[in-house]
Amino acid sequence: MAAESSGAPSRELLEYLDELERVVAGSGGRRGATRARLLDAAIESFRTSGFAATSVRALAEQVGITSAAVYAHFASKQELLGVAVATAQLRFLRAVVLPTDPDSPAEARIEGLVRRHMAYELTEYGRRSWFDLLLDNHDELGLLGDEHAARSMRMHGVHLAELERALAGIGAGGRLEAEIIMRICENSVSIARSVGGAADEVIDDCVGVLRRLARD
Repeated sequence: MAAESSGAPSRELLEYLDELERVVAGSGGRRGATRARLLDAAIESFRTSGFAATSVRALAEQVGITSAAVYAHFASKQELLGVAVATAQLRFLRAVVLPTDPDSPAEARIEGLVRRHMAYELTEYGRRSWFDLLLDNHDELGLLGDEHAARSMRMHGVHLAELERALAGIGAGGRLEAEIIMRICENSVSIARSVGGAADEVIDDCVGVLRRLARD
């Protein structure tokens, strides 16, 4: 069995999180309650209505500010979209990838990554699938602009690298195995619909399958 790698978050992950934090905070470096509410409203509107149908004026009214105040935070609706995606990705990475215990065995870290990812997919499916679908749609992705698009596209690789590092700790493969596990997690909703049962049961069953595959 290969020597276990450190369970501490990688420098790549921490640097990426720091970059997302700066984008979400804006040029002032402080998020503030108004900016946070505006981003929450924007994420929901972009997710449910799409970019074209999202109105800056409607978002402003929902948050209780003027349209001019929106543009004090974001230069354009495109920039608002880019920061909204960064916000959604930051929340996902914090909830799923970042909570790792450096002192835990690699097996426990892998299981934790799988359980948190599946739970997030099953409870936050609409919000999670929204930015996944956006990044898979070249027309929509183009709305982000080059800088936002390039940064957003990096998330999959950063996430995958953390899972790959954990797998290396038990000598259980590399990039291919990490991709397979991630695809299972990303399809948690489809799996749950197919096999039925409560979310916790579905997660337990999938973890059990992965354990058996790892032993084989």
